[in-house]
Amino acid sequence: MHASGLVDESGSSKLGRVLGAKVVITGSVMQFQNLMEVNARIIEVEGSSIVAAENVKSTSAAKLEDLVVQMADKIIGDFPLEGYIVQRDGNKTLIDLGKRAGVKPGMQFIVHQEGRIIKHPKTGEVLDIERNETGTIEVSVVKAKTADATILKENEDNPIAAGQMVKSSIDLAPSAEPKKVDFERPAPAAADGGLGSQLAAVNAQIEELRRQKINNDSGWKNRYKEIDRTLSALEKRNKKAADVFLSRARLLEAVDKPDNAEKFIHKALSAQRHYPEAYELKGDLYLWDAAKPKPSYNKNKALKRALEGYGDAAKYAPNADFQAEMYLSR
Repeated sequence: MHASGLVDESGSSKLGRVLGAKVVITGSVMQFQNLMEVNARIIEVEGSSIVAAENVKSTSAAKLEDLVVQMADKIIGDFPLEGYIVQRDGNKTLIDLGKRAGVKPGMQFIVHQEGRIIKHPKTGEVLDIERNETGTIEVSVVKAKTADATILKENEDNPIAAGQMVKSSIDLAPSAEPKKVDFERPAPAAADGGLGSQLAAVNAQIEELRRQKINNDSGWKNRYKEIDRTLSALEKRNKKAADVFLSRARLLEAVDKPDNAEKFIHKALSAQRHYPEAYELKGDLYLWDAAKPKPSYNKNKALKRALEGYGDAAKYAPNADFQAEMYLSR
């Protein structure tokens, strides 16, 4: 949520021009009892659309920095690094990607050669370009702008050569597998399960719902109904619980109902006045609204309210990491 400098003097510039970027990344850090969760959404500035949503979580024993590293790996997976083979010498290659591009030793790249151009039969618009895979390489030494890599495998009929393209492959990169917590379904309201752990499960499902909706997966509606039923049950058992109201707000925001989401944010703040996560979501709502082609509010007004939300979140933040994130958002 690095939104520094969003408010320009005229208020007429688009969010992308203000940021000087093709995409912006917004997100949140949440902690429920022994669970810490980091969420991020990648927004294409030109179309003001969410192109990806990612989520990582672990127990409170994990450092926030470790979760940020995991999140970075996921984002790289959404936006793989692409470059070219510059040189080949025996089993060694040189690529035009280095430290400045985020390359690290041990990363693997798929090498491919461009083939047939695919055009729309009616309009003639170029839709895609065939990519013929020629092999796989692994980075050994990283420099500022280049990296040395070793050929792991290659196509004998079409071997790796200078001028071919490379694309990072996160799935193939050797890395320690982080411990995972299974929150595919909401935790049952058992006697040994507290409200915090139940809401952590619900919030994980909300992020999955968000990904389904972004990807136009028709199953998102059924998931929405399931989460709605779970929250309704929690609301009956925990009347006027700020955390439950906030989860309801997150659910409504995930299905593009910002006005309704804002009402539940206000309920959360009525139940718990100094609630940083509620102020954070309020900031997110106004920031995302300002990024729309047709915002619901005046853009300057929306951006001002977004900054106010992040400012209040930082003011009432219970820990230094959360507070630092909110100040960066401003």
